[in-house]
Amino acid sequence: MPEQRSVLGVTQWVLAGGLASVAVDLDVIALVLARSGKEERLKQFRNPVQIQRKFNLFMDTIAETGILKTAMKTHFIISAVLILLSYCFLRPYFLPVTLGVVSHLLSDAPHLRKLNTPR
Repeated sequence: MPEQRSVLGVTQWVLAGGLASVAVDLDVIALVLARSGKEERLKQFRNPVQIQRKFNLFMDTIAETGILKTAMKTHFIISAVLILLSYCFLRPYFLPVTLGVVSHLLSDAPHLRKLNTPR
């Protein structure tokens, strides 16, 4: 019985961290959907599968349209809110949520170089 409980606990931690990491990127999808009506280049990225297939083109496009700069700000806001909510309401999941959010932000760090490239 204790083995079963520990496997379930680890699974819950992995799910909490993974879902928190994914939740941080929802702002990018929302920004793309909102701006795609005005920006023709973004229409192909309304589908998240297309984002995955053409990731480098997607990153170049959102950098050129200014969405990347906005997304970095919203990423930090959403990250802070997720960590705060997990601390206040889901204390047993505070650590995995924090790890998921921080690891997501660290994985996004290499894309910051696109902010400084000339357009």
